[in-house]
Amino acid sequence: MDICKYGMYMLVIKMIVMVT
Repeated sequence: MDICKYGMYMLVIKMIVMVT
């Protein structure tokens, strides 16, 4: 389990949600 990867994934989703 990579916490760093999980955090990055969540950040990307948040960015997409904000853009949409």
